[in-house]
Amino acid sequence: MLLICGLALAAGGAAAQPGHHPGPPSPGGPPPPGPPPRPSPEQPLIREERGPDHYHYAFDNGVCHYDYDYNWRDRHEHIDRRGDCAGIPLPQAPPPNPTANWPWPSQR
Repeated sequence: MLLICGLALAAGGAAAQPGHHPGPPSPGGPPPPGPPPRPSPEQPLIREERGPDHYHYAFDNGVCHYDYDYNWRDRHEHIDRRGDCAGIPLPQAPPPNPTANWPWPSQR
């Protein structure tokens, strides 16, 4: 008799109890995996990169998406603006390049 009860518990006796269901994880557990949060007007995504020959600024708040690239070597800028960016101060002039040795060798 003892052997039969031991085998019944080892085979999933806890799952065999009536009314026992695993259910969702507890509220204190780790958050479920998912996509990263989207930018919002309250928390916009702002990224700024400065390299030896380029400057990049990106702004996204879910309504306005703005990308600004400037190449110090050839002095070329590219602006990509989508959405309603009215009233948002966005950079359009590159900051000075502290590592530049003017003039470039090709311009001497």
